[in-house]
Amino acid sequence: MKAIEEAVRSDAPATRVVVVEDDQASADVLQRRLQANGMVVSVAHDGKRGIELVEELLPDLVLLDVMLPDTDGYDVCLRIKSNTATSPIPVIFLSARGEVVDKVRGLSCGAADYMSASSHGWRSPTRRFASTSSSSSFRDSISRMRMTRQTWSSSRGTRRSPRICPRTSPSSV
Repeated sequence: MKAIEEAVRSDAPATRVVVVEDDQASADVLQRRLQANGMVVSVAHDGKRGIELVEELLPDLVLLDVMLPDTDGYDVCLRIKSNTATSPIPVIFLSARGEVVDKVRGLSCGAADYMSASSHGWRSPTRRFASTSSSSSFRDSISRMRMTRQTWSSSRGTRRSPRICPRTSPSSV
């Protein structure tokens, strides 16, 4: 607990998170929980706005739903990963879809992780993620992601992910 309090009080920049979630209640739960842990959270309720926020803010992390009203999360992830400015940003899918094919597709698009309700029992993925966001291991993970992002940004264009999303190109979002 002391480590978390010290991390929040430190001069380290706040972790910036973009949440792309069309369900208002889920987005609110995530936003409140992450903000309570000192993170700066921006929310988009569709894929187009999500991509705009990611390109504008260059956050430390993107939490992305698969099912969105204007496109699917796979296309959004592919767009994020195909842009050299945003490709180092880790994307985590939070979805009710839990089939192996969904997880493989999400990871193939370049996501760092795919959390589903079925893989974590009865809890929704949003609540599961929000409940782990206050742990010191979560903050350590964010710090490692931030350092990796800085390293990738300094060598931009020299390292590309070998994974290929099943869709060959992003749809027009």
